[in-house]
Amino acid sequence: MEIHLTSTPPSLLQGHLPQWLSARHGALDLHAGPDASQARPFKLLWQAEGRARVQQRGRGVQLEAGQFTLLDGAQAFSLQADAPGTQFILALPRQSVLDRHPGLHEQTARVQGERPEEALLADFLRSLALRSKGLAESGVAHAATAALALLGLLRQRSAHDPREALRSRALTLLELDIANTNAETLASQLRVSRRHLDGVFAPTGRTLSQHLWERRLALAAQQLCETPARPITLIAHGLGFKDSSHFARLFRQRFGAPPSRWRQRPTR
Repeated sequence: MEIHLTSTPPSLLQGHLPQWLSARHGALDLHAGPDASQARPFKLLWQAEGRARVQQRGRGVQLEAGQFTLLDGAQAFSLQADAPGTQFILALPRQSVLDRHPGLHEQTARVQGERPEEALLADFLRSLALRSKGLAESGVAHAATAALALLGLLRQRSAHDPREALRSRALTLLELDIANTNAETLASQLRVSRRHLDGVFAPTGRTLSQHLWERRLALAAQQLCETPARPITLIAHGLGFKDSSHFARLFRQRFGAPPSRWRQRPTR
């Protein structure tokens, strides 16, 4: 989808599903206030042509062509440009980002793409921009999944604390085999005790096991929307839920609706 950025932020950038947009702008002075509803997603913004200035959380950066930045849609931000330009925006549901990458909001409004690790994500966004014309909704969903994985590269910039580095490694391993991984196997892979690993996760307000089950439920909610023809039982079993009734009970507690009703609800 192509939009034209104006002085009013596009209202379509919200909801539970990822979106991919190309955006053209003239001279621009766009300001958005904070979002109390927490519905606005995180946005990976890749500057294809021209340049733009971005401000958020007291930081300001200038994006040149080929660079990208991350914005938190729930926080106030500004986007300014003195001349026409083109951007591509990958909107990622806010909770999906925070569940997988706690603390990533600290990396918003920074120029990204210069370090070798960041260049991988920059190359991915560039390739997506070149090949995304007519991309189906399912293709956008797969692209968002890949981008979520690559976002872990941005977290490495701030992982100077050994506990944060260990937590980042644990989250990466968890995502590789989320259906079969548990806290004990992760601790063994990382060569630390289960107690130590739980302590590493204490600052997040969740134990590792709680984070694991939350991620499974979040992925189930995403897959229910993205694969409407797939049986709910297969989705549950594929994410490590051994009992369908247990899955349904946990899902309802987390999202306030049974899986079948969640699948039928409006997504935007």
